[in-house]
Order: sequence, then C-alpha cells, then structure tokens
Amino acid sequence: MLEKPFTTLFGLALLMFVGWVMISDTPNQRMDRACRPVVWAGNVTVSFASLAEPSAHEANKEFQAQAGKPPPPPPDTSKKPLGRRVQGMFDGFNYGCQYALWRLFYESEYLEYVAEMERLAAEEHRKEVDERFGRKDKVAAPSAPERPPEVPAVN
Repeated sequence: MLEKPFTTLFGLALLMFVGWVMISDTPNQRMDRACRPVVWAGNVTVSFASLAEPSAHEANKEFQAQAGKPPPPPPDTSKKPLGRRVQGMFDGFNYGCQYALWRLFYESEYLEYVAEMERLAAEEHRKEVDERFGRKDKVAAPSAPERPPEVPAVN
C-alpha cells in the first residue's frame, strides 16, 4: 500500500480537503473553502513579490554599502507597489474561482428563482391594475367592419 508514499499522502490530503469543504454549513462557506487554495497561493506569492520589490531593498542599503555595492535605484512611485499588484491579481483569481463554482452549482436555481419572482411580480401588478380599473372578465373584441369607412376625398 505504501509503495508510493507521496501519492498516498497527496490522496489523503485531497480527501481531507474535500471533506473540509463539504462539511461547511452554507453554500457561500463551501465556495469560500473550495477556493481557499487560491488565497493561500496568493499569500505566498505576494510575500515573495513584496520581498523582490525595490522598496524592500531600502532596508538593505546599509548592508550593500558595507559590501561595496552601489545602492539600488529608487523605486518607481508612478506605479502601484508590486505586492499590491500581485495581490489584486490573486483577488481576481479568487473571485473567478468563486464565480465559476457559483455558475456550476447554483446559477440554474438562481435563474429559476428570478423567473418565479418576475412571474409573481407580474401577477401582483395585474391584480393592482384590475383593482384600480375594475376587472372585466370578458372583453368583447371589436367587430371588424363589413366595409371600410368612407373617407372624404381631399382635393
């Protein structure tokens, strides 16, 4: 059984993750937990991006000066810091993950609900109009004229 320990451990971790997602109380919590690995990867990536950012090198100026290296160029203040840009990118990935799960599992129920609410609103509006103007159960359609009306000639 333990011939391939990595595969076994990965499988157990995946099974535990799926169980952790499924024991959630609400659909929103399930979607949040299912997309949590995206958040974790984003946190790690943002940490590394923040370390690689030029402003992080400001703390190392003294060390670099002692080592005889020239100081790094000043950071470009015209752009957002790299860490914030990477964080924004992973926030978009997290939203995309949750939106994809929502569309996959809950969109059809939501569209049925919206259609039902629109139908009920139309019925309610119809009742209000009937109450305001009086209901006419059978409205006779105007009869078609046997011959077209006579139109006076224009000279």
